Amino acid sequence: LEELESLIEEQGLAKGEWWTLFFQKDTGTANGDPNSIDFPALSPWIMVKTTPELRIYERNPYYFKVDAEGNQLPYMDGIRDGLVSSSAMIPMKVVVGEVDFLQAYGVLKDVPLYKENEQEGGYRTLITNWSGSLTVNFNNNHPDPVWQEVVRDVRFRKALSLAINREEIIDAVYLGFGEVPTTLPGIEYNPAKAKQLLDEMGMDKRDAEGWRLGPDGDTFVLPFLQSGIFADWIPSAELVAEHFRAVGIKTTVKPTTFGAMYTVMQANELKATVMDNSVGLWRDNIYAIWMLPWAPLWGDWYETSGVEGEEPPEEVKRLFTLFSESYGVVPGTPASIKIWDEVYSLYRENYWFTLTTEQSSVPLIVPANSNFADATPPADLFGIGFSYAMEQMFFRQ
Repeated sequence: LEELESLIEEQGLAKGEWWTLFFQKDTGTANGDPNSIDFPALSPWIMVKTTPELRIYERNPYYFKVDAEGNQLPYMDGIRDGLVSSSAMIPMKVVVGEVDFLQAYGVLKDVPLYKENEQEGGYRTLITNWSGSLTVNFNNNHPDPVWQEVVRDVRFRKALSLAINREEIIDAVYLGFGEVPTTLPGIEYNPAKAKQLLDEMGMDKRDAEGWRLGPDGDTFVLPFLQSGIFADWIPSAELVAEHFRAVGIKTTVKPTTFGAMYTVMQANELKATVMDNSVGLWRDNIYAIWMLPWAPLWGDWYETSGVEGEEPPEEVKRLFTLFSESYGVVPGTPASIKIWDEVYSLYRENYWFTLTTEQSSVPLIVPANSNFADATPPADLFGIGFSYAMEQMFFRQ
């Protein structure tokens, strides 16, 4: 460690903070990072050039996978990953044939446009399910003491879950192609019960405009800072805000870029946002927890064994203990099932994050002359699976 101290200091890190230095240098798994150029990687392609508008990847000659005939993968020699300033630019790029593959940023309202221009654009449109659940997140660790007092009361979190009209979100945002979450049983729409819980926790007093007051006597404001990196995030947040206003919580939505939102989240200044979560996709998964801003300082406490962050309450400590225990068991075994049954029981009891939708559909754009165009995805096939099989894509002459 002493030998690393000069490098740690050079990066402006705290004395002994070797783990952050390690992840800054370990760019091999995040090979969209400009620092990963010439960095050894196990991925099918390696980035060789990056600009503000484009990333260029070339085939990794040392990639470890082969096909059934023994041919080394990937089939394609390279990838050009174009960056756009706004997701609104994507549909026109697709229909004029500038996009071979689109997985995460398509929206259902554009499907008629995509289908109409398939032949001219040289692509095929597939409808697949998205890979997780859209969740509402309240930051339990924001330094505002009034915010903490309100948000850390489970009655508040449960009340706002009851206030969400999920069927309206499914119809308005996903055109009916989605489902009310079943991953966490007991989800219901009951605004009357939501109002009752808010009254019981002491938020029964209102200001002159009818908004509920916080424990400090001022109007309590719930501010969504909302990225539109995916097309469903902002409209979903706006509908959720309407539902919260209907039970007396003054709620605002401020659109921003994902980069700006992530910077605020990293600084622990984010109070609330809507984001995707993989909880609805598979159970043996803690990745989604650290990607969501419901408790960043508690997460830091867990990941650094108490050196950093903030010590969480006992129920959160129990959740973290279960995560640690899950590392030592095989997924799907009785021991694993027992652990994750308790994890999901804690999710249901504590409402740390609130699921809004599951099984929503998204369009997937693939080249018409590729083997991917032959796919006939069943209703339960997740489109993200195609992204993890790109090394198997090939183009026909």
